[in-house]
Amino acid sequence: GKPLKAWRTLDEDDSNVASWDEFERMCNLVAFKGNRGGAWRALDTDISGSITLTEWHPPSARLLRSFKDCMYKNFGSVKLAFKTMDTDGSGSLSFSELRRACKRLKWEGDVRLIFACLNM
Repeated sequence: GKPLKAWRTLDEDDSNVASWDEFERMCNLVAFKGNRGGAWRALDTDISGSITLTEWHPPSARLLRSFKDCMYKNFGSVKLAFKTMDTDGSGSLSFSELRRACKRLKWEGDVRLIFACLNM
């Protein structure tokens, strides 16, 4: 779960890509003393000038893609899925509500990790 949580911190603007500036700020935040340029180059495998979650941590990217695909398939959008899964009408989604919905939808991903990383 730590790579996905780290990604959520790295991708400050929730754009699903991390820029060099975001990477630099993250390096400062964790007091990274290594070769930042080399680390960036190792992560930016397609030399696009940005890092995607798939480049950062492929298993986390697959988990999020799987969750999003399930929500789109069953509700048409993630926003509508969350609204529908909020069975008590509180305006926020509890872990229990998410877990029940994912079980009912037969989504086999890590519900606890999704819940923790989506800041619900």
